[in-house]
Amino acid sequence: HDFASLVLSLRNKGKSIGEVADKVIGKRAKILFLLIMFFAIALAMGVFAKVVASLLQFKEDASFVTYPEASFPATMLMVIAMVSGVLMRKKIVGMVPVAIVGTILTFVCVYLGTLIPFPIGYNTWIAALLIYSFAASVLPVWFLLQPRDFINAFALYIGMILLYTAAVLFAPKIVAPTFNPNPDLPSMLPLLFITVACGSISGFHSVVASGTTSKQVAKESDAKLIGYGAMLAEGALGIIAVIVCCAGFPTQEEWLTHYTSWGQAKGLGASLSVFVQGAANFLSWIGIPLHLGATFVALIVVSFALTTLDTGTRILRYNTEELMDTFHLSAFKNRYTSTLIAVAAIGFLAVSPVGTELWLLFGTTNQLLAGLVLLTATVYLVANRKPSWVTGVPMVAMLGITLWALLLNLKSFISDKQTTLIMVGGIIFIIAIAIVIEVLLFFYFAKKNPLPEEA
Repeated sequence: HDFASLVLSLRNKGKSIGEVADKVIGKRAKILFLLIMFFAIALAMGVFAKVVASLLQFKEDASFVTYPEASFPATMLMVIAMVSGVLMRKKIVGMVPVAIVGTILTFVCVYLGTLIPFPIGYNTWIAALLIYSFAASVLPVWFLLQPRDFINAFALYIGMILLYTAAVLFAPKIVAPTFNPNPDLPSMLPLLFITVACGSISGFHSVVASGTTSKQVAKESDAKLIGYGAMLAEGALGIIAVIVCCAGFPTQEEWLTHYTSWGQAKGLGASLSVFVQGAANFLSWIGIPLHLGATFVALIVVSFALTTLDTGTRILRYNTEELMDTFHLSAFKNRYTSTLIAVAAIGFLAVSPVGTELWLLFGTTNQLLAGLVLLTATVYLVANRKPSWVTGVPMVAMLGITLWALLLNLKSFISDKQTTLIMVGGIIFIIAIAIVIEVLLFFYFAKKNPLPEEA
């Protein structure tokens, strides 16, 4: 999925997967793709803003665990990144010194953060994050986005190495029960396949690969290492996250306090605190103080969310510009206007109760987008007389499971009379079916006219 979307974009001058769908399938498919992408990205970015604000907010209520100690290192990481970006751009220093010094400074800031937590509330953080997202979207990528992601990656890799080291050396017991039955628990099939996202397959990856990554790849042959290598790394992150959440607590009784019910387990704050606390316990086994370890892990989560937030806002800006271009609304193609629209959508979904409601649709929408990207890749391979099973088989699985999950969701929304979810979920389902119909029409009318290789 990741590799296919990256290569398709590279062969189409770095255009997004929506633009590629235009060439491969047709203009109507492009519009439908762009609409699904806009909803999925805006919703995800709204929730990632909530993730950061929830973790960093200063809150005295002991029943809700927050980590304001991560505020200082998260903020300083941006400053370090901007200085590094300028130094590398002017060729004063190279990537190796930036990687070493930047990583060391990040860990120094983690320690200092435990001494000076920022007393900032949730709403203030949301406002600050939206301003940051706007700036990151309009500024040159070399100034903030690239160097911040570059330095952040080393903190993430070091964190993964430390967690795996603890897991291997101490072989912690999995205290989570094999099954945790609950009366309100949905069926594992298809729930599992729309819950485990980025560590396995995620439509959001195709948006990033075709929106920003393809514009930074030196040559097409590098796509293999990026498309497959980065996904394997994220899969490794997904695995250690599961291990930490299942074995990061001394007893099953303590684990069950975090998973008393399905409603509690799926809460944003609860999910994040389980990972941070479990990982901090892992790090304490290899000599890192619990408080310092929790701050470091919280920084990893926040930095991961910020990386997604700034990149996602930039992609949403591109997506908005493509939509406006499609409908010939050239006045909205200005980078500042399109970014303002993107940030407004993210802000609405971050602060509005509607955003919290719609989050229930993100899993199916994200995985549905992955299935549609695989569908586009399959059309490309078939039209060019290339073996298509490698994308066709997972495409059938993804579309089948996600459409099934979406139908089950709609049934539940109708039963609970959740009007907003019924309307939005119904529109997404119709768009997905429309894209599939577009593909069938494409094969019906153009099956004997293979696309040129560069298409």
